[in-house]
Amino acid sequence: MDKAHRPLLSPTIRRHSWILGLLALILFVAGNWNQAIIGFDSRFVLFAQEMLRHGPGFFPTTYGQPYADYLATSTLLTWLLSVPLGQVTSLTAWLPTAIASALIVVLLYRLTAPYSRRWALLSIAVMLLSSTFISETRAVSLDQMLAAVALTVFYLGYAHDHFGAGKRLHWLFALLIVGFAIRGPIGLVIPTGMLCSYYLINRQWRQLFSFGLLALALLAACVGLLLLLA
Repeated sequence: MDKAHRPLLSPTIRRHSWILGLLALILFVAGNWNQAIIGFDSRFVLFAQEMLRHGPGFFPTTYGQPYADYLATSTLLTWLLSVPLGQVTSLTAWLPTAIASALIVVLLYRLTAPYSRRWALLSIAVMLLSSTFISETRAVSLDQMLAAVALTVFYLGYAHDHFGAGKRLHWLFALLIVGFAIRGPIGLVIPTGMLCSYYLINRQWRQLFSFGLLALALLAACVGLLLLLA
């Protein structure tokens, strides 16, 4: 896109995006204190309770034994929030997901507002009317955290092309590592696939192959480290 015709990510849009993100976060955590933990969340609450008793590690534990099906990333976040309270609550368990969901709101506004602020607000409203999205904000949702990582990766690539932002390759690969730490191999594959699909649609072959091959090498390294730790 011609630089003269690029939409601008103005300071006003940035400020409004953070305000919307903060309001969304307040909405997501409202009434979360001391709610009953049931179903899938109970597993991660047990992990966090074990970490409070035995200390942090690379994998969560159950009854003192490593549970290598998951990396301890989300459990570490809950543990850090729970340490000042001395116990795991629904708020400390769900807050990392709520923050990730608020980040999605911020990024959705930033992606859309340079073209139309009305459509940006409507897009956020439609997302907040999704029962699945709202229910995931009040849960330990690794998929919601991964969605925030994937959207951030896409946003960085898109902003470089359309908003004149820096390339920030170091942030892209750091986010891929974060995605892997949250969700394992699929946590690296999904963000990579999103950005590579964008490059493919726009026929940016150089970026597609260079980023894809580097991400593949990073995936192999992360999988090797994971197997070594396991």
